[in-house]
Amino acid sequence: MSTDSGGIRPSLTFEDIYGPGRVYCPRASLSLPGWLPQAPGARDASTGSMLSVQGGMPGVASSGAAMEEGLEILAESGVPVRARIHRVWDPADTLPTLRRLSAEGLRLAFQFVHPPEEVPPEAYWIPPDLLRFLNHKASLDRLVPAEFLPERKVLPLECLRDSAALLANGPVALKAASSLASGGGNDVRICRTPADAEAARGALAEAESIVVERLFEIRRDLCVQFAILPSGEAAFLGAAEQITDAAGRYKGNWFEPGRAVEPEAIEAGRRITEKAAAMGYRGIAGFDMAFCADGRLRVYDLNFRVNGSTAGLLLQHALAKAREFAIFRSRAFRDPRGFGSLLACARAAVRRGLLVPLGFYDPRILCEACAPRVLAIVGGGTREEIAEREKEIAGLGLLC
Repeated sequence: MSTDSGGIRPSLTFEDIYGPGRVYCPRASLSLPGWLPQAPGARDASTGSMLSVQGGMPGVASSGAAMEEGLEILAESGVPVRARIHRVWDPADTLPTLRRLSAEGLRLAFQFVHPPEEVPPEAYWIPPDLLRFLNHKASLDRLVPAEFLPERKVLPLECLRDSAALLANGPVALKAASSLASGGGNDVRICRTPADAEAARGALAEAESIVVERLFEIRRDLCVQFAILPSGEAAFLGAAEQITDAAGRYKGNWFEPGRAVEPEAIEAGRRITEKAAAMGYRGIAGFDMAFCADGRLRVYDLNFRVNGSTAGLLLQHALAKAREFAIFRSRAFRDPRGFGSLLACARAAVRRGLLVPLGFYDPRILCEACAPRVLAIVGGGTREEIAEREKEIAGLGLLC
């Protein structure tokens, strides 16, 4: 890893992880949205969130997430984009683009499975049936070593009719066990009261079955990530502390490059990774695990895809060296005044050393009502220093 005239270099790029002849395809099917974020523009914005770490690997991205003006600021901040970007100007053009790339002999590195009538299995790099199995919440018991499993049951959807029985032993997390796409905690409902369970019934109605998991008190919440290289070798990428709200929805990550990751967490992740590698999986995997108040480590979710903290982990040591960050966090900023204002404010923040952008989103092409946003890293010596820098960023006009 090095920082030089080429910018802040990740420890590994997607080009290293996925190998030649593959195209990064982050978008879920339009016909099967599943439990991904529903906010207008959120899915388009996410297609550009990994441009800083793709290296030379080509990728398919919404045009709004790969505007040249935003790429210029990424380069100015030290994270230039080298990937060939296949821009999609309308979501309806995504499938024709995927079919064209497949016809050119490229294999598609999907993060979410598409229906077979949209994309045939032979176009995938990783077989879709394997992706479905690995990411299905009912598969957790078959992949995670027993000593790290939380107290959980997989029950039929009908179990949601009896709210009192669900909560008989205390609060629970209800999770959709499904082959549909999910992310950001949108397929999870924290239930402490019968009213919570009633609300979950409608929210999770499309699930094949329901995971009922007893809530545990979390002391340290991590996303531990590995990459399985084309050779089958497992590479540990690091761990980021997860930031979630009271409902369990993802709000970003804390990164501490100088802090050693607990050996128990690495060992648990490695054992899961090696099992998936033996099944034929290749690519990035992130495992949500928590050190709890009772001292136990529990692995509570598996994501065999790129995660929200992937770019930060791949860049963390180079950022620590180049910017002298002891700690940093990832978060999105928006500017309701428009994309031009966002660009100007972000450039000012970059020049003042307040943030390092990872991706921009201009919603004007597809979602006039949406506020433009920038996904960025805010770093410093302490969390308190980062909070002060966020106040300065807000003073420039960028809102969290």
